[in-house]
Amino acid sequence: MEFVFDARMDGVRRAHWWRWSDMAGVDLYRDRMVYCGGIPYQGGRRAVVDRGVLSPTRDRLHLGTTKMTDAVLDRFLKDLRRFGADYMRGYASGCYLLARRLLDRGETYPLKAVLTSSDTLYPQYREAMTEAFGCGVFDHYGQNEDSLTANECVAHTGMHINVESCIPETVDDAGESVQAGVGRLVSTHLMNTTMPLIRYAVGDRGELGPFDADCPCGRHHQKLLNLDGRDDEIIETPEGARVGCGSLNQPMKHMAGQVGASQYIQRADGGLTLRIVPGPDFQKDATCAALARAVQEHLESAIAVDVEVVDRIPTRPNGKFQFIVRES
Repeated sequence: MEFVFDARMDGVRRAHWWRWSDMAGVDLYRDRMVYCGGIPYQGGRRAVVDRGVLSPTRDRLHLGTTKMTDAVLDRFLKDLRRFGADYMRGYASGCYLLARRLLDRGETYPLKAVLTSSDTLYPQYREAMTEAFGCGVFDHYGQNEDSLTANECVAHTGMHINVESCIPETVDDAGESVQAGVGRLVSTHLMNTTMPLIRYAVGDRGELGPFDADCPCGRHHQKLLNLDGRDDEIIETPEGARVGCGSLNQPMKHMAGQVGASQYIQRADGGLTLRIVPGPDFQKDATCAALARAVQEHLESAIAVDVEVVDRIPTRPNGKFQFIVRES
């Protein structure tokens, strides 16, 4: 599907980005930004992806996320230091890989803030970025169609929905309203009159907070309290349970030193393959057995779990990381 925006809607989108930057404490127009995501362009053409690309105004540094090997990450870190960034914005997985590489090298790089979007910000991503960059991490929720957008504030207790521009709802699989708890997110956009989207299913599952709830930051927007993953990022157990990616990082939560990165593959036969990149404390037999057991216990299921050890987990062609892959 192709989405159409007019000039007014483009201004609304920019206002949402400005609010996000303001919540994070950075100046959208004065601070120097490094953007970590996608494929950089230079002179209207795709640039190489193994080095940073400066914007024409020389106040933005673009780091591509489609080829983040250790050698490329080391080159990116040199570019980052040479550029002198004030803050970072980009894909959560790409920003995390930079942070993880810094920590693996025993280094840090101070920033005002890290602003993440586009793919899921897992707790271990946030922890690594906070340690590596010495600052807060502020997540943004949105889609290409901008039907439902929300920004994280300094309280880090959910994301404030941009309620001036949309009416969010949660529904069950039959399309009936869900009054409490996690449901499928749908939204009616109030600003894009060129292509109105009414009760549009954004493809994610999540939970909405109450209206007019107080937040320590002083704002009173309704919040998006949690995201449970995309509809196509759901594991189904033999017992009939459906589990989203927001929960599936839990088995690795206490194994950070043993597991550097992970990805679930739900095979066509219904079983799971858990791909992992070894961490510094990895012990092959013990770690793999503990992980398989932890996944089954977390899912409360007898589902078959195989653990596959890999050097790296590739991103999709757009540079984003996919935590759950479903084989057809």
